[in-house]
Amino acid sequence: STQSTWGGTCAAATALTGTPWGGRNFCGNNGAVTECLWRFNTESCPTKVDCAVSEWSSWTTCSRTCGGGTQNRTRSITVNPINSDPCPALTQQQSCNTNPCPVNCVVSEWGSWSTCSVSCGSGTQTRSRTKTTNPANGGTTCPDLNQRQTCNTNPCPVNCVVSEWGTWSTCSVSCGSGTRTRTRSITTNPANGGSSCPDLTQQQSCNTNQCPVNCVVSEWGSWSTCSVSCGSGTQTRSRTIKTNPANGGTTCPDLNQRQTCNTNPCPVNCVVSEWSSWSTCSVSCGSGTQTRSRTIKTNPANGGTTCPDLNQIQTCNTNQCPVKCVVSEWSSWSTCSVSCGSGTQTRSRTITKNGSKDGNDGDDDDDDGHNDDGHDGDDDDDGTQCPALTQQQQPCITGIRCPVNCEVSEWGKWSSCSKECGEGTQTRTRTITVNPANGGNACPTLTHQQPCNTDPCPVDCVVSQWGSWSSCSVSCGTGTRTRTRTITTAPLNGGDPCPSLTQQQECIFDSCPVPVNCVVSEWGKWSSCSKDCGGGTQTQRRTVTTNPRNGGTSCPDLTRQQSCNTDACPVDCVVSDWSSWSICSSTCKGGTQTQTRSIIQRPANGGDPCPSQLEKTRTCNDDVTCRNPDECSYSTWGPYTLCSVTCGKGVKTRTRALLDGNKQTCTDLTQVLPCVQDDCSIIVSPSK
Repeated sequence: STQSTWGGTCAAATALTGTPWGGRNFCGNNGAVTECLWRFNTESCPTKVDCAVSEWSSWTTCSRTCGGGTQNRTRSITVNPINSDPCPALTQQQSCNTNPCPVNCVVSEWGSWSTCSVSCGSGTQTRSRTKTTNPANGGTTCPDLNQRQTCNTNPCPVNCVVSEWGTWSTCSVSCGSGTRTRTRSITTNPANGGSSCPDLTQQQSCNTNQCPVNCVVSEWGSWSTCSVSCGSGTQTRSRTIKTNPANGGTTCPDLNQRQTCNTNPCPVNCVVSEWSSWSTCSVSCGSGTQTRSRTIKTNPANGGTTCPDLNQIQTCNTNQCPVKCVVSEWSSWSTCSVSCGSGTQTRSRTITKNGSKDGNDGDDDDDDGHNDDGHDGDDDDDGTQCPALTQQQQPCITGIRCPVNCEVSEWGKWSSCSKECGEGTQTRTRTITVNPANGGNACPTLTHQQPCNTDPCPVDCVVSQWGSWSSCSVSCGTGTRTRTRTITTAPLNGGDPCPSLTQQQECIFDSCPVPVNCVVSEWGKWSSCSKDCGGGTQTQRRTVTTNPRNGGTSCPDLTRQQSCNTDACPVDCVVSDWSSWSICSSTCKGGTQTQTRSIIQRPANGGDPCPSQLEKTRTCNDDVTCRNPDECSYSTWGPYTLCSVTCGKGVKTRTRALLDGNKQTCTDLTQVLPCVQDDCSIIVSPSK
């Protein structure tokens, strides 16, 4: 039952409690819900509820760090009003950070540098800039408006001066046209853009007589096709002379080589004998069997064709016998007694029903007095006697040749060593006397190699040509200069030792002048900081007042730096671009989709705050009518399966898939048809 109250309803919660009385009712109006007690259906729900709101939230961060911003706070409805006054305001806003913002000093770009006071030997030049905005409200002060720097610090040019030529060196080769050199040295080095030095080395040809030319041959060509495809043939390869020997050079080596190839044995096909005569029939009547066989004359080898069947069986004496004795069929032939080559196999049978002369079933087994053809020795046998029950035996050939292991000869003598020193090699060989076959052990290696004449060969020392003379050890007075050469091949194993690798000679100049040390000015003022915040640098400079000369002490550093304005800079909030709209929540009318953006950089040190809206929502697919949920959508039918039986009557089925719809009501997924196979009473006899 229900109870109406000022447009709302109270519905008994029978479904929740399981009883229609003593349960709970829920009354509602304009979205507000309250609970009332159903007491024998006599009391009504309340008719007025005042609005209730939460405490105010904290104020948000001010929208600006200076110059007047705003900040907000909110509260939410905890109880909606019913027939009462509306709720109070849920949002408040106030001003914040009304202090004026600092104004930093702004200056113009630097002007051009003035002309340097000298063209070389260190001068000075200046540049300046002006104020474009004066600082206010505690903004950063203005930097220096004038700068001075040193210029044309390069010393004045000094031209190069060289000595007379020295004597010619030894020729670089003993034949075939070499070179020899002579040198001169620098007595005064060029400096500061003075004229550069001329060549300090001259070279000329020497020992132009022809050298011996050794024979040079090409790489070996590819091996020719083997003369046979199996059974050991030969193949050759050759090379050509690229450079003929001359002037006593070494002669050419052999230009042709020959080797054995395709040493694998040739395939041998299986060869069998003619069929033997058919054996005596296993019975004199009632359908027996007889066999014939043939033997392997040549076993297959090396991949030749395999052997055909070596035994045949056929029925015989199929006329009906007046025999009452019943015996089982012969059992299957046993496994051959060997796994390769020729062996034997047997089979047996048993009495299933004894015979007797009066035609009645016998009770006793009778295994005695029978010969191999299934009868006893009496001439008046009327068929009541059982045939022989002993085992039968026949030859069997596996068709698999037994493995033949490889056999090799003794090792031959060692060959001559390939080198007289420096470790050569020598070899010895052996040959195959019996080739492996039918999975026998493979042949071992036929070639054996060992080192010989392992003593290292003597190596004489070889050195390079002399290098150029070094600069004199002094620029004035008396000094020395040197030249060197290097070892290109070190002596080894008793070879000729190396000659001296260094030469030295005296060099004399005018007497040395008095040294003059460098003198610098006092440090200037610190420059403006390179940054307003976040850690910049500023520079202090000084200039050279006296340049060093004649080996005097060099000048110290003319510039130094220090950190400045290390306070952190304000960081504004940075958000990403809006994302693409999401996939609609419904494929038909009534769906929604959203678009979002994220905070990439959060504000810091008084930077601009982040926007409040990071997600947007809109409706979608409003023009698409929703499909009836009871409709079913299927795929096309698949093919029918094979019949469920191999004989007689069965069924075959086909299926399809549910693409869209309710799985509980859309169930037409399978079709079944009857099918008829061959008559099950037809029995195919197994081969004997």
